[in-house]
Amino acid sequence: MSKKGYIIGAIVLVVIVLFILLSGGNDKPEVVVKSFSATIAALNESGLSGTARVTDSEGKAKVVVNLTGTQASAAEPAHLHIGTCTNLGEPKYALSPIVNGVSETVLDVSVDEVSANLPLALNIHKSETEMDANIACGDLVLDSAVENKIEDTVPTGDETPLENPEIQ
Repeated sequence: MSKKGYIIGAIVLVVIVLFILLSGGNDKPEVVVKSFSATIAALNESGLSGTARVTDSEGKAKVVVNLTGTQASAAEPAHLHIGTCTNLGEPKYALSPIVNGVSETVLDVSVDEVSANLPLALNIHKSETEMDANIACGDLVLDSAVENKIEDTVPTGDETPLENPEIQ
């Protein structure tokens, strides 16, 4: 076989391999990444304020709370409650107590499960002995849901980059 024949054969082989790799129907996975945040406001003139974030950590929901106005020696219990701060329901997820203004908790559920239970509010109590005294609260809101979709196309060399991921 001539040198030209080998080159044509190699090109055909590359095109076939690319076609096989890039085809496959609509069974391609979609990856959805969600995060939530809350702006925490004082209740009952506590002077507390801050933020909370719920993100994915190796398939589990990680909740990080940062507050200002806390007492250095205090350990304030915190929970994610069903409902909103104005219509607070029962606690759904217990969080690590807030100590020196910080709490970090990895829940034994996924971010998707947290999402399925919305609306949720992050409520902070005065102390373990004063659980009925709510001192700060913030409603959890969705920050982002990003979908990365793999397009079923065969490259022609004239493509422009896809505009994914789409932020909703």
